[in-house]
Amino acid sequence: MAAVSRPSPSLREWWIAVGVSAAIVALTSLPYLYGFASEPSGYHFTGLLINPYDGNSYLAKMEIGRRGGWLFHLPFTAEPGTGVPLYFLYIFLGHAAAWVGAPSILIFHMARALAGLVLLLTLFAFVARFFEMPGARWAAWLVIALGSGFGWLAVPFGGFTSDLWVAEAIVFLSIFANPHFPLSIALTLALYLLLIPGFGPPRINWRQALGIVLAATATAHLQPFASVTIGGVTAVTYAAHYYLKRDAVKRDHVARFVVFALASLPWLIYDFWLSQTHPQLKVWSAQNQTPSPPAWDYLITFGLPLLLAIPGAWHAFRRRTETDVFLLAWLVTNAILLYAPFALQRRLSLGLSIPIGVLAAQGLVFGIVPWVEGRAASRAYQALLRIVRAPGTLRIGLFVAMCL
Repeated sequence: MAAVSRPSPSLREWWIAVGVSAAIVALTSLPYLYGFASEPSGYHFTGLLINPYDGNSYLAKMEIGRRGGWLFHLPFTAEPGTGVPLYFLYIFLGHAAAWVGAPSILIFHMARALAGLVLLLTLFAFVARFFEMPGARWAAWLVIALGSGFGWLAVPFGGFTSDLWVAEAIVFLSIFANPHFPLSIALTLALYLLLIPGFGPPRINWRQALGIVLAATATAHLQPFASVTIGGVTAVTYAAHYYLKRDAVKRDHVARFVVFALASLPWLIYDFWLSQTHPQLKVWSAQNQTPSPPAWDYLITFGLPLLLAIPGAWHAFRRRTETDVFLLAWLVTNAILLYAPFALQRRLSLGLSIPIGVLAAQGLVFGIVPWVEGRAASRAYQALLRIVRAPGTLRIGLFVAMCL
């Protein structure tokens, strides 16, 4: 089948998305503001509420820039070693803090808020490619932006699942945690919009090629693991189209992938070379182990959206449009990569709530609603049918309430 054309959101929808995105970013900032406001006498609130070990390492990198440096040295060792061009974002933020004379933690949170806003608006543009009905795309966007899993139910029993601490996997938690997670996810979505058949024009031009180069370079520098996932998902998507004997993957799409690979590989190879040859970074890399949690943890982490994604995935498999094939390729490829023989498996979960959220919305729109329509003889089914078919805010509110 050919790509399914979706009408773009109206200007009014975009302005609403800007307002709601700003409100969500403000929501993530309230706990930090409360922490600063309630700081007891004799104590100092660091401005970090999730994973303070990593958070303090970000502030230490900013301190390098604040002191005028541009090359990264390991800050928590007596032998920092030779400086290397890594972690440019945080070093730049340190320079920015010095330029304006502001505390590093203030610049950190300003960057976090701006990156969160960029992510939410990029996510809105991305989700709009999958749904013709405005209510469906708003529901999907809000569930992905605000949703999480069932981890809070496990806490009273001593559980602490990934939706409570693996920030890169959950959009809201990414925005809450730091600047580079939301920025990396936004770049990932932008690259998919440029690389995947069905999203953009079939012909590549110099502007698209330049966009791929810039986004791929920034992604490889910010979050190299994301480049691995993007490359794997794109390759599997192309292979699936080839297997289905489609002409969706043309030379222009292959050219896009080649541009992406040429822009990404130098950074990935350089990072790997540093981790094996730089004396201090080699020791640090050897102890940097982030394995994926067990599969049952991810089932709890993604909660109800994952359950709703099952009928959504079945619908996508039966329909198999270009965007359907991409969603399935993303989900399957990411699931395999999370348990590949690799010391940093968990890092490959970046943005995984996004394909699950889109498939969950498709499961509601194309699976649950038709199922209810087919069994709407009783008054209870009639009442439920009126709710799920209600326009605008009511339908959005129902779906969001189910999944948050």
